Amino acid sequence: MSPGLRMAVLSLEPETSASWYVRILTPLAALRQRIELLLGACRNGARTSIDLDIIDKADLVLIQRLFPARATWPVIQSIIDSGKRIVYEAEDFLLEPDRTDPDYLRARLCRPYIADLLRAAHAVIVPSAALRQAYSAYSSSIQVLPELLHASLWAQPIREPSTTPTIGFLGQASDVANLALIEDALVDVSTRLGSRVRFVFIGCVTPTLAALPGVRVLPEPLDYPARARVMHEAGLDIALAPLRDTAFNRCKGRLRWLEYSAAGAAGIYSDLPGIRESVSPGRTGLLVGSAPEAWASALEQLALDPERRATIARTAQNEVLSRHTVEAGALGLAETLEAVAKNPYPSAASAGSIPGSALES
Repeated sequence: MSPGLRMAVLSLEPETSASWYVRILTPLAALRQRIELLLGACRNGARTSIDLDIIDKADLVLIQRLFPARATWPVIQSIIDSGKRIVYEAEDFLLEPDRTDPDYLRARLCRPYIADLLRAAHAVIVPSAALRQAYSAYSSSIQVLPELLHASLWAQPIREPSTTPTIGFLGQASDVANLALIEDALVDVSTRLGSRVRFVFIGCVTPTLAALPGVRVLPEPLDYPARARVMHEAGLDIALAPLRDTAFNRCKGRLRWLEYSAAGAAGIYSDLPGIRESVSPGRTGLLVGSAPEAWASALEQLALDPERRATIARTAQNEVLSRHTVEAGALGLAETLEAVAKNPYPSAASAGSIPGSALES
């Protein structure tokens, strides 16, 4: 039986990135009997090749993240003019990029084109209600489809409660400003608890934290599947996800919670709107404000209470693996894409001839 929907994807995201692996590759692989994935763009170093024949054959075109740009806009405009159904997918608030994000400069250049595509797309897919609200000035056709996890990649047995827990952080070099938010808290916990705790930093560490007694620093994983392997090797009992309170971070989705929970760790997260949508405080994780004292208190509580730590880890993992995996949730993506493809109505707004006419760059 051949798939009923052919969808061309236009994306410049590396195939090893979380954006591609989590939002495109894994869910569409699970839906291959219903949706045929056609790669309409290919990136080779600094060069991008776009296959117009593939786009022409598709029933639907999905455009991802930072593909809308000055160089690609003529292709996007031709798709708009053709009347072909268009979906825009973004997991971040790209109109207000964080200065520490690796894509900051690209996002700034893409902002006017993203704004016009938001207005022209027949549907916009985002992972959080907070991000839907942020984009709502540009589109009224925004669907919230939270991230889904590849269970077999991430799931790990819950570790036996330990009186010497391993506390850790998973990130990338650009996360140093977020990690610095809790630097004083980690130093305080290390000083107070000494050899009763261990620390592991994956992909990111500050000089101060690298000097903590007995710390392990692991390199940033080279691709998305490697993130899971490194997490398994690190054996974290308590996993940390600090985020500075910015417009960009307030719209972040739940991916880090999914990853930490599936890997069997009890997570502590910055109390921001995006993650607040998924974490049940005290049950599937802890939500903490920006004060270092609050982080130190939460860390010490979990470090000194193995049973509570294990209960949170087990509850969070059960929820993720039963409700938030690709196997459990990919159907929602299929139904959304199929509905857009069949929708007889025009897009919410037509793109102007000058991209970004309502947005100053």
